Order: sequence, then C-alpha cells, then structure tokens
Amino acid sequence: MDAGSGVLLVVEDTDDPRGARVAAARGTVPAAVRERLLDAAVVRRVPGALADGGSVEEVAGLAAYALLWVADTVGPDDRGAAEQGRRATAARAAVRAAVAAEDPGAVLAASESELLRAMGARAVKTRIYEGVPGTDALHAIPSRLPPVPEALQPTIRRVMGECWRTQETWSLAADDLDRVAELSDDRYAHLLLGGWIVDLARIGLSRLLLAPVGAGDDCLGAFSVFRGPDDPPWSDAERTTALDLGHDLGQVVLAARARHVERQAAEELRRLEQYRGRMITTLAHELRTPLTTISAALDLMAAPADGDLDGAAYIRRGVDLMGSTIDNLLVVTQAQAPRATAATPCDVATAARWAVEAVEVAAEAKSIHLGLEVPDDAPLVLADPTDLGHVLSNLVGNAVKYTPHGGRIRVAVVADAAHVRIEVHDTGIGISEGDQRHLFAEFFRSTNPAALEQSGSGLGLTIVRRLVERLGGRVAVESELGRGSCFSVELPRA
Repeated sequence: MDAGSGVLLVVEDTDDPRGARVAAARGTVPAAVRERLLDAAVVRRVPGALADGGSVEEVAGLAAYALLWVADTVGPDDRGAAEQGRRATAARAAVRAAVAAEDPGAVLAASESELLRAMGARAVKTRIYEGVPGTDALHAIPSRLPPVPEALQPTIRRVMGECWRTQETWSLAADDLDRVAELSDDRYAHLLLGGWIVDLARIGLSRLLLAPVGAGDDCLGAFSVFRGPDDPPWSDAERTTALDLGHDLGQVVLAARARHVERQAAEELRRLEQYRGRMITTLAHELRTPLTTISAALDLMAAPADGDLDGAAYIRRGVDLMGSTIDNLLVVTQAQAPRATAATPCDVATAARWAVEAVEVAAEAKSIHLGLEVPDDAPLVLADPTDLGHVLSNLVGNAVKYTPHGGRIRVAVVADAAHVRIEVHDTGIGISEGDQRHLFAEFFRSTNPAALEQSGSGLGLTIVRRLVERLGGRVAVESELGRGSCFSVELPRA
C-alpha cells in the first residue's frame, strides 16, 4: 500500500452511542483525514498513527464504516460515506433513547428529524402490529401519510416476516409497480397497493422502503421510509441502516412490553392488597361483635366460691387474646396504606417511658429488671404519635415476653445529627440466623421451641417494620441464640 493511502475501519462506540471508535487501520492516518473525520463527528478519537494491519472482532448489530483515503485527501464519495455513517449513528442513538423512556412514542416522534436525515427521506412511519402489549403509545405516533388499507396489512405483515427471517428490506417505486405482484396473487391486494402508491405520489412521495422491526425470532412491525420522484434509489448502506433501525425499534417494543407487564402485575398486586384489606376489616368487625357480647356476659357472672375453679378468668384471657389478635390484624392492614396525616414532631423520650411503664407489671411478675436510658436533651423525631406508640409497645412487649425469669431489659435513646435511634436490649432466648431472615414477615413464628411456648399471632414485628418504613425510618435486629437480642429503630429528627 502506498504511503499516501490507507483504509480506516470505524465501528460504533459502545461506550458512547453518539460516536464511534477506530477499530483497525492500515497505514498512517493523515492529519487532513483526521481533522475531517473529527469535524464530521464520525469518530471521537482518531490516532495520528496506527500499526499496519489489525483485525476487528465482529459484533452482531454494529454497523461498520470503511473509509478510504488517498494522497492525504478525501474524495466526495468518502465524505458522503462518512456523513451517512454519522447520521445513521445519530439516528440509532435517538431510537435507543426510547428504550428506557416511560413514553417511548413521544421519544420516537421527537426523533423523526434524525431518522429523516439518516435515511435521506422525506417521511418516515413506524407501525407496531396490534396485539403486542404495551405498545399503544407507539401506535399513536402522528403521521401525515395516507394510511395503508387495512385489507392490505396481512400481506405486508407476511412480507415483513419473511424479510425479518432473511434480514432484508423491501422497496417499491411508483414507476416500478411490477414488484406489486411479488406481494400476493390476490388482484384485489394489487389494486389496493396501487391505489395507496397513487395517494403517496399525490403528496410527492414515490419511493418506499420497508424494513422489518423485530427482536429474536419475532417480527413485531415495520419501519417505512419515503422519498420523492427526483430522489435517488435506496443505497445498500441505507438499506443496512434501515435494518439496524428495525433492530433498535424492536428493543423499544420489548422494553415497552416489559413495562406493560410490570404495570399490570403491580396493578394486580394493588387490587389484591385492597381486597385483602377490606376482607380483614370486615372479618375483624364480625369477630369483635361476639367478643363484646362474651365480655359483657363475663362481667355479669358471679365470682366463684372459695376453692372453685375460676372458669371466667380463663374465658377472659381467651377473649383478651382474640381481641389483641384482631387489633393486630387491623393495625397491620392500616400500616400498608399511605399515612393519612403528615408526620409531626414527637417526644421520643415520653413515648419510650410510656412503653416501659406499660410492661412494668408483667416484668415484675417475672423478676425482670427494666432499665430506661434517655438523655435529658433527647431530640424530637418526625413521626405519627400513634404509630410510634405501636412500634415501641410491640418491641418492649416482645422483650418481656421472650426474656426468662430474672433477665434484664434496657431501652435506650441515642441521637446523631440527622437521626434518633431507639434500642431495645434484652437477655432473652435470642433468635437464630435462619429465623432472623424471616423475622418481619407476616404470621412468621420462630422455629425455637422456647419461643413457640409463648402465644402470639406473628404480626407484631410485621407491624413494627411497616410502621417504621412508613415513618421514613428503618428497623434492624442483632441477636444470638441463647444470649439475647437488640432491636433498633432509626427515625429522622424533627
């Protein structure tokens, strides 16, 4: 190869979809070529000299542009190829931006000018086949073109399916309608297509290029570009660009379909949660009514004689336990809903003191030492007073329930610049690592036999987690089986 000539192979830059990178070259890249390429934004980086030879790892779907220079100059054809490559790269980047967009139709509609420049066209239209879920926004992209007759759509869809399998495009010109016969043996279809081409010609469009839109083995639609009667036929490079854009549009469709499925699943979960909440509320009401009747009847029962079994006391304990379970069901359901009122500054020191005082009798019956460590200048927290009360009463109550006779419980309030942390330490039975992974799940009961001896609904810690998260905080646990636990709740300072 002469010193003044060479070949430069450029492929798309996966790190920068707006540009490209030099993949291989033969010869030294002249300064004039390098400046022209940079000015045309075909490549972002053009080394001044490259080793003679080299190879390119083929990557499916990446367009490659081979540029030739001779005697330190770039001819018109080479400049045209470079410009075509730049436009194609810009168009594909614009289409790819729609993959992650919430409204891909709007992004594609806004990228029409890039598509027109890339294809040297006067009009473009993308049609995604009906029945592809989540693509309604793509169907709604406005177009000034006369619509394709619906009776012709099955024929075009069949042709696009074949083009997708063979990775080819299909073109038609108003002065070459013999190709219509390739579509179908149906003369009615010929007439419809001919009439549509005439309608296009009336608005100055006489050349049509169809490229399939697809992903994997499926053809999902068609990408159509149009030119006028004085415009040149479609070049091989433009057909390749159209196929590449069909691949990119296919990814847009897949992303839209995935978002559609995700939204459907989220909506279904929301409906199920609403139904479950209504069902629990109804059941709680129905269960509370007979409990109220039983409780009232117990109040009317005469006290047992000395030495007789106090059956009423057993019944009342059962009624109280059932009432507590119903209350927990209602709280855990309400905790799933958004907070009705805004968080307000709350005195965490007072809330912690009330939670400790509420269990003093139960702790004294088990000879458990209760300790409360609250600094005099404990800051306020942003919370709902009722929610905060539920959280602390559950944690301190659990500590008393699962701490053996003679144990110790310490409730501490610690603050930093942004948060207040409430810690509940105990010397109870502890929690295994396996149980800790499921501890905050609804209705979960420990696998520890010592824990199962205590009655419970398995909802207390679920209530804690949901209320704390609703308050914008977080809850954590550190525990060792047989040595005790520490539950901590962190809430934002007021």
